[in-house]
Amino acid sequence: MHRMSKYLFIFTLVVIFGFLCEKTDSEPCKDFMMITAVQVDAAPTVASGIGFKADIVGANLCYSFERFAITAQPGNIFNIEARGNVPCGNQVCAQAIYYASPTGRITELSAGTYTLRFFNKSGLFQSVNVTVN
Repeated sequence: MHRMSKYLFIFTLVVIFGFLCEKTDSEPCKDFMMITAVQVDAAPTVASGIGFKADIVGANLCYSFERFAITAQPGNIFNIEARGNVPCGNQVCAQAIYYASPTGRITELSAGTYTLRFFNKSGLFQSVNVTVN
C-alpha cells in the first residue's frame, strides 16, 4: 500500500507541473496576401500623398492582414505587396476565405508621375500610373 501511494504522489506531481508549464505562443508566420482589386486616389497632391485601397484575401480564417510592404524603386516606381500573418505549422482553421480592404498611403512625394505596382506572390497583379500635383 505504501508503494502505491508513492506512485500516486509522483503521478499527481507530474500532472500538476505539466499544467503549470507556461506554453509560449510561437510567432506567426509571414505570408503574402492575395490582392484581388485596387483603387487609387483619383487626384493625389503633394500635401496628401497617394492613397490607395486594396481588396485582399487569405486562404482561410487563420490569416490576418499585417501591413503593406512598400518599396521605392528608381524612376518614381513603388512596389506594393500585402503582407499577412498565419499560424505556423499544422493549425486547424475555419475553412472560409479571409477578406479585408485595408488602405495605404505613400507620402513625402514631389509633383510628377508615379507608377504603383501591386504584387501577389505569383508576380505583378496590377500597375497604376498616377500624377501627383
